[in-house]
Amino acid sequence: MGRKKEHYTDMFQWAMLVLNGVAVVFICTFIYVTTNRIRAHYDARDFLGGVMTIPDNPRTNLWLCLVMFGFLVVNFVFRHFLQMRNSKGSAASLVAELFICVVIIYRLGFNYNGLFANVIAYVKDSKAKMAFLLLAIVGYLLADYELLSIYMPLFNMSDYVSYYTFTAQQWLLCIWNTMISLNIILFVGYCFSVINLQRGTIEEVNVLYHELQNANEQLSEYADMAQTNERNRIAREIHDTLGHRLTGIIAGLDACLALADVAPQEVKKQLGVLADVSREGIKEVRRSVSELRPDAVERLSLN
Repeated sequence: MGRKKEHYTDMFQWAMLVLNGVAVVFICTFIYVTTNRIRAHYDARDFLGGVMTIPDNPRTNLWLCLVMFGFLVVNFVFRHFLQMRNSKGSAASLVAELFICVVIIYRLGFNYNGLFANVIAYVKDSKAKMAFLLLAIVGYLLADYELLSIYMPLFNMSDYVSYYTFTAQQWLLCIWNTMISLNIILFVGYCFSVINLQRGTIEEVNVLYHELQNANEQLSEYADMAQTNERNRIAREIHDTLGHRLTGIIAGLDACLALADVAPQEVKKQLGVLADVSREGIKEVRRSVSELRPDAVERLSLN
């Protein structure tokens, strides 16, 4: 179940990566194609009269954004499949990714800032998650075209869309707004999948906790049973060995008392036998006590 949830989370990440790639290619290609169309129809004078600024070189801008996005993909794939365990390596990868996103968004004239959603989605390390989350949110808010266009000259994609006929404008705006909406939907879906994954992880931890608790209770029961069995074994061993020998010694002493006046020599022999039996009994007691001593007492020193 956890693998399946992780699969959904990865699927949302890849979908956002692909969608952002399509958006970047769409903007750069659209600006480049429209610029060439304006040149081909000699409409540059009319077009420049209605815009604030234009990109420096649409062709160079196109290739630069493609190359930078290629680095972004390589960086993501490298971190995703290698599953970096080194926090420093992961943090360096995320910093590089954030830098690439800023460069691409800048080259796009801040007409698209959905790449910051990707940065948030790619953060894996729990310690750096909040830091990169705040950086991405601040960057997303600051990289707003309407805000930045007040302080710096930026080309507007709407100016290039307005060059086409009304029907073409509707199709272009429909495609553009659909990509923006899909990016938001995918990011929301990714957030829900992460929450669901964390909730599933918590549930699995609770299940494991209950299983460990049950196992601990069973081990306690087994320990009590083992202790009871050991006590029974010791009691049985004392009864079978020491008890029998003590019984024999008592019987022998009674016999000695009875023969003391009649056969002194037999009494001496009997006392010798009883002394041997007593020594054997002491040896068995020492052996039993030695078996009960902890193994660490024999293996380890006092320190």
